Amino acid sequence: MKAPAFDYVKPKDLPEALRLLQQYGAGAQVLAGGQSLMAIMNLGLAMPEILVDITGIDGLRDIQETAHGIRVGALVTHATLESSALIAQKVPLLWQSVPHVAHMAIRNVGTIGGSMAPQKSCSTESRSDRPNDHTFERNRSWLTHFPKKNA
Repeated sequence: MKAPAFDYVKPKDLPEALRLLQQYGAGAQVLAGGQSLMAIMNLGLAMPEILVDITGIDGLRDIQETAHGIRVGALVTHATLESSALIAQKVPLLWQSVPHVAHMAIRNVGTIGGSMAPQKSCSTESRSDRPNDHTFERNRSWLTHFPKKNA
């Protein structure tokens, strides 16, 4: 099959991307690596009105330690997670699971944002991205790790 017609935009920064996503609502899909999105569009399982390409937005490829935990940008690849000393130290279960995601060619281009996206259809994904002793907060731009507080 062939993907249906759609509009394409490549915002220059995160506020512009978020404005477009809000403006188009359910009609918008985020395009990062596109590995899964393009496949499901070609199968007719997704028919976005517009693709919002976030690959040019600064900061979305970063892994940072913040006062609240570890911030992993949506464009961080699995290979980057796999080689990150910070992830190995602070989020060891995530770090240990990454080598089990597909094969190296996929890990080199597959992003954490794509893996966390609701339309994910790839059967090679590890589901240890939600370990029991951690909480992950998702939004359209960041995956943030917050260690659970002792009650």
